[in-house]
Amino acid sequence: MTEAQISVIIPVYQAEKTIRRCLDSIFAQTYPHWAVLAVDDGSKDGSGAILDEYAQTDSRVQVFHQPNGGAAHARNAAIKRLETKYVTFLDSDDWLEPYALEKMLKIAQDTDAQIVQCKFYYDHPNGEQYLPQDSFSDGMVADRADFPKTVYHKMLTGIQLNHVWHSLFESQLMEGLAMPENMVTGEDLYFLIDVFPRASRYAYTAKPLFHYFRRPDGLTGSSLKLKEKIHCNWLLSKKLSASLKNWGMDTPWYHIKAYLRLPRVFVSKAYRMVRNGMMKLKIGG
Repeated sequence: MTEAQISVIIPVYQAEKTIRRCLDSIFAQTYPHWAVLAVDDGSKDGSGAILDEYAQTDSRVQVFHQPNGGAAHARNAAIKRLETKYVTFLDSDDWLEPYALEKMLKIAQDTDAQIVQCKFYYDHPNGEQYLPQDSFSDGMVADRADFPKTVYHKMLTGIQLNHVWHSLFESQLMEGLAMPENMVTGEDLYFLIDVFPRASRYAYTAKPLFHYFRRPDGLTGSSLKLKEKIHCNWLLSKKLSASLKNWGMDTPWYHIKAYLRLPRVFVSKAYRMVRNGMMKLKIGG
């Protein structure tokens, strides 16, 4: 851990089919000074044994086994153990481009940004892959004074900043913070609402460096009940609205936008489902 500069936090639950691909993508990094903090969240399959196998092979991999408590609970356990200057997050079914860590670290060092985010791929089980729209222009750098027009605006109006993965953070930004463990979706953004105000600079690259595997049974997929999704997104809207004063955006219009986020998210999701369905028909037709 002393030589490592970047920790990769991986919550793992029932991931024996995908965790090797995830870990192998870290071992394939062009930047070697990383440390994996993998939390086996009560898996009942072979995930824990696979993690232990990698840990026995390479001391850069640390594994922690705990009873099942959810992804946020697992990430919180790893956040408490951070010893590196930087941290990124990776889900057990996702993976990295070989130069992901090197590229994001260079951007952080060149721009003095405490948060760096990148574009990412959506990968589907059937092999289809597509790129979402860019969050910002390539090479964008924003200071804290510009956050209301950039990152905070995206938090209010879109979903591009909903995730902790595809990001590199200075670990000190997370001291004393924890992800909400009572939310089954949206917990990433809820957490980031508190993380971003601690940063003095943000940078973005339009180079896709992360692969997000869209499982149909994932927590953000169809397995969640509509009531759960509405409840969690309502909590997010309340959190966003309460943060506007601290962000210098305490106006009626922005409060309205905070609460309009809930219907906007569902309309956007419905549009993506229809678009993806039309693309499949076109390909198959």
